[in-house]
Amino acid sequence: MAKKHGEQLWLGNFSYVLTRQTMRDKRGAPEHDVFASSKPVAIVWLLIMSAISGVFGGLLVSGALWRDLYPVPLWLVAFILVCIVTRKISFAISGSYLAFLTGWILGWGLLIGICAMWAAQLSSAGWVYGIAGGLGFVIGITQGVYEPDDLDEHNAFFALGMVLAPGGAALSAWLYRNMLESPSTLEAAAIAGGLAGFIFLGPPMGFLIARLKNVAGLKRVAALLLHSDETAPEALPLLDTALAIWPDNAELIERRALARMLLGKELDAELDWARHAKIAPNSPARDIAEGWLHLRRDSPTDAALAFERAVARRKRDPLALVGLGLAHLRLGDGKAALAALEVIPEGSRDALALSYLAEAHLLAGNAERAVGIATDAIDELDSIHGRSWLVRGDARRALGNINGAARDYNMALQTDDELGLEEQALARLEEIDRPIEEQELD
Repeated sequence: MAKKHGEQLWLGNFSYVLTRQTMRDKRGAPEHDVFASSKPVAIVWLLIMSAISGVFGGLLVSGALWRDLYPVPLWLVAFILVCIVTRKISFAISGSYLAFLTGWILGWGLLIGICAMWAAQLSSAGWVYGIAGGLGFVIGITQGVYEPDDLDEHNAFFALGMVLAPGGAALSAWLYRNMLESPSTLEAAAIAGGLAGFIFLGPPMGFLIARLKNVAGLKRVAALLLHSDETAPEALPLLDTALAIWPDNAELIERRALARMLLGKELDAELDWARHAKIAPNSPARDIAEGWLHLRRDSPTDAALAFERAVARRKRDPLALVGLGLAHLRLGDGKAALAALEVIPEGSRDALALSYLAEAHLLAGNAERAVGIATDAIDELDSIHGRSWLVRGDARRALGNINGAARDYNMALQTDDELGLEEQALARLEEIDRPIEEQELD
């Protein structure tokens, strides 16, 4: 099995409940930091910040700033205040993603302003435009390594920065040397630096926001938040925002219906399901959502019935089959779980689905096969799930490999991503009379 083995299913498996710490860790990951506000407002804000950041860069290397001692600490205080204030404003406008972009612009705008103003003050025209163009090009291509998860046209974003950074620095240097009446002043340095920052960062950042497919990001973050009853309420405003952009998206509607079901808002959920049925009349989404809800509410029999209805509608739906297999695992029926989990297309099996498959083999009495499949989940698919180690530990224990089982239970403790998994791993270690050990995760 290859490490890139199809789409990860766990994000759509809403019976998988995350611990508080895991939720915090995943929520802070870059792929779960999304833009969720007005694009025009954000673009104007980033254009302004592009110029401001360049102004500070141009001022920093200006000879006018260093003629006396007192302007330098004033520059430092002003820059720190701007960083703090603009971060707060960015959060107020659109949350953490815009705050990140604002910080990104402050850093790269400072550099391009420094580049343009340093070059502009050199005596030789060859050095002026060589440094402005050459160093500006390096700054442009380095800044372009940023790849937002929801921006498909990264090549265009990269090309804009690659061209505009040297172009903006060179133009600013030329303006400073040839057009400004008093070039050796702080005002002239601010104009040159601000122009370089605006030309370099304004168009790429405007392009980024304009072409950002933030509906995909909103859907992804909402799905993450639905993996805990505590954070499920936070998913609703994200889904509302996404549906305001794309009101007829069936998957967004089904996610909001599930969120409302988890929150006990049955009437609102029914409205969403009625709307969903008009858009996707043959979809198994409602049955799958009901199956997740029953699993979250410890009703595996009802969950199995719901997933069976989903499979009847779409026989090879990966999430329906995963849910059906998991429901049978909760009921202690290894053979029925195997019948569902083995039908999942191989390219759609992620590490969690393989862990369930290993558990089904173990329950059906095939411990050796369970060890092999759990090992595939861990080694081939880079499992992030403690369940993979817990199941392999159980299988090794069944085969008499107590030392191996103890190592796996300890690894499950360290991973500890799933609610209740820590208690299970601790109980297993107590049963085999082995201690908790610190060890490095692979």
